[in-house]
Amino acid sequence: MKNNVLRSLSKTLAALSICTAFVACEKDPGPIELNGFPDGTEFDIRQGCTMEVPFTVGNIKSDTYEITAVSDNEDFTASIHISQDDPTQCVLVVTSPEYIYHESTFKVTINITDSSTERLYTCDYIFNVKLSDDFQAMTEAAN
Repeated sequence: MKNNVLRSLSKTLAALSICTAFVACEKDPGPIELNGFPDGTEFDIRQGCTMEVPFTVGNIKSDTYEITAVSDNEDFTASIHISQDDPTQCVLVVTSPEYIYHESTFKVTINITDSSTERLYTCDYIFNVKLSDDFQAMTEAAN
């Protein structure tokens, strides 16, 4: 009886170690890739304009992933449009308000989360707000 228990225990441990070896040898999926403009790229945007920045998402294992775009200036909206035909094809859409009274800079952060592999990718784009060519900036009070 003791021998049967020991044999059964040794078979169970052997099977467990083989399963552990397969799990331990599972290949690291590597980082998520954003193919398009590199992190830190600067764009110029004018008042009342909408800018589209296309990119693709690579090295995603799961069929579903979460992607968001956040502007650090609430006057400028940022959103992501994902192609229905190919979910790796995306477009960052940034819209400036109709009226801007001074030039400035704001940042849009893209976050891509692959929950199946617990990976995160973050990319920042800088937008330089430009006044329309025919806009005259008011720098001093009128008399």
